[in-house]
Amino acid sequence: MKNKLILIAGILTLTFYPTVSFAESNNFEVPMSITPENNITIYQYKSINGKMHKRLWSVSYNRWVDSSWTLV
Repeated sequence: MKNKLILIAGILTLTFYPTVSFAESNNFEVPMSITPENNITIYQYKSINGKMHKRLWSVSYNRWVDSSWTLV
């Protein structure tokens, strides 16, 4: 019986023993907007004089990539 009490007292002592943690704080800046890493482009199509033309549009930068409309 005495051995069990000593064992329980030892377990409780080790269980509730306060430990010190030296964790490094991770204070870093989070960007407020998400920007794509790659240029996202799509083709815009247009009919000129009954013929289909296309032009490359950059969605990322909101500008034309091609200098002029090309015939499809």
